[in-house]
Amino acid sequence: RTHQIILTHMFNIHAKTAPAYMRDMVIFTEPSHLLRNGAAHALLPQKHTVAATQSFSYLGPYLWNKLPNAIKEIRSVESFKHKLKDHFLELLSTNELSSYK
Repeated sequence: RTHQIILTHMFNIHAKTAPAYMRDMVIFTEPSHLLRNGAAHALLPQKHTVAATQSFSYLGPYLWNKLPNAIKEIRSVESFKHKLKDHFLELLSTNELSSYK
């Protein structure tokens, strides 16, 4: 559930609907030309401590980058939440949820 909340915040940051202080925490890179993997990628800050890996500024981009492009490219927040929930349920059913830790 925590990951869903973090990823919803990341969606809002990417859609530029989040508050400025949140948008300032994350940098997205857009591909300079069309690629098969053309969705926005969030840059991970350098981690200096174990605690830093638990911060939103690290965990948000980390989780975002693990999402399938089809989910990252959704434009509606409601559709995003629905597809994200389906994605996590699918991972849970295939026992792959541990890859999100």
